[in-house]
Amino acid sequence: VQIDATVPGSVSEPTDGPTQNWRYTLGLGAAMVPDYEGSEDYRGAPLPIARVQKGYQYGQLFGGKVTSNLIPDPNFRAGVVAQYIPQRDDVDNNQVDRLKTVDASLMLGGLVGYDLQLDPGTLGFEVDWTHDVIDGNSGWLLQPQIRYRQKFAKDWGLNLGTSLTYASSDYMDAYFSVSPADSVRSGLPTYNASDGIKDVGVTAALTYDVTDNWTVGGLLGYKRLMNDAQDSPVTKVGNENQYVAGLFFTYSWQGGK
Repeated sequence: VQIDATVPGSVSEPTDGPTQNWRYTLGLGAAMVPDYEGSEDYRGAPLPIARVQKGYQYGQLFGGKVTSNLIPDPNFRAGVVAQYIPQRDDVDNNQVDRLKTVDASLMLGGLVGYDLQLDPGTLGFEVDWTHDVIDGNSGWLLQPQIRYRQKFAKDWGLNLGTSLTYASSDYMDAYFSVSPADSVRSGLPTYNASDGIKDVGVTAALTYDVTDNWTVGGLLGYKRLMNDAQDSPVTKVGNENQYVAGLFFTYSWQGGK
């Protein structure tokens, strides 16, 4: 099950504030996600969370995506991004299930970003680029994002985000094309998906600090498939509107300097 890439990557730290000592976070949650990209069916998925941070530098796992910042600067960010996309197989839609299996992919790349410190909150601009390194979809994704993060009423945190995804022809072909052989097996018409803007999305996450260590949160995400992704027979028997909803909790503690 794929956790949507537009789920906020810094939910456990809504303000991305610096830390004097090492700070560690572990958490777990559950989310409802599309059965596959373009599906109208949903299924439950685990939402693992882990984060380590010192100063402005951090590494974080949220769902199936790893993000990081390796620059000790309050404004500029740069780091490694990795996302695991499970294989598309054994899905609820019978026609899509008869298509050729899309193997699991490991999207690996980097990010650059800039955070504008506001009063209150932080407005962040970021661009992620990842490429499949295990020949699952063999493609790449370019994703500019804008996020706003704010801590308010002492114990509450808010994370809002927007994103746009440009997908390569190999990525689009893997998930949205229908070959003649696939057409015969599934009954879907043949279709050749090309590179382009694949989707636009918005997300919102709200967290509450129950204690100094424990935090609970919820998230909502919406993504609209566009262009060849929207027009694909894979989506036509599903839905171009894609949603994510989840609940999670985290435990954080301070380490040494």
